[in-house]
Amino acid sequence: MTECPRMTGARVREAAAEIRACDAVLGVDVLDPAESGRGRWALEIVTTEPLPSPVLERLAAHDLSVPDAVARGAVWRALATA
Repeated sequence: MTECPRMTGARVREAAAEIRACDAVLGVDVLDPAESGRGRWALEIVTTEPLPSPVLERLAAHDLSVPDAVARGAVWRALATA
């Protein structure tokens, strides 16, 4: 069964709120399918270290995957998709 886009967006926004509370997180942006460049809801996450366990746990709890995470100078950027 496919989740409706409105429900997917709500799930991604909930995950973003939880991830923002993690210590190593500098920022989280919710991207709708048109903005993400992947045609899916996504989170752009910026951290001070490679994705820490609390962030990965929150992503998994909301059924989000991380196809891309890279170091950019002193920060890490990850894109998690629904």
